Amino acid sequence: MSAGYPQTNIEGEVVVGPPYQIQCRWIWKRSQAMDSQGNVQAIDVTVITAQEVFVGSKLLLGVLEDWVGTGTGTDEDGMEMMEVVSYDETPDEKRQCVRRQLACKKFRGNLPTMP
Repeated sequence: MSAGYPQTNIEGEVVVGPPYQIQCRWIWKRSQAMDSQGNVQAIDVTVITAQEVFVGSKLLLGVLEDWVGTGTGTDEDGMEMMEVVSYDETPDEKRQCVRRQLACKKFRGNLPTMP
């Protein structure tokens, strides 16, 4: 997964930091949600995590070694990259723990470049 505010290089391409793992739970259920501009978005998966994740981040179910180029992953593994399109934080009553819910859809573009 790559996270952080998007930065661009001289050519205008998005540049991200190296990928890293987070602990999370994936809920595979298609739904719809409104984005910040009021447009309806198709949601493919909801992800629950304890870490802050930025909208636009890319997620891949599995461990980092499963990703092609970082370990033993192959193109035939059928893994799908997801993009975070919505982020919601809900603190508990005592504000000690925060539940973070990410709405994700299938990522259909080219991966951002790494420095």
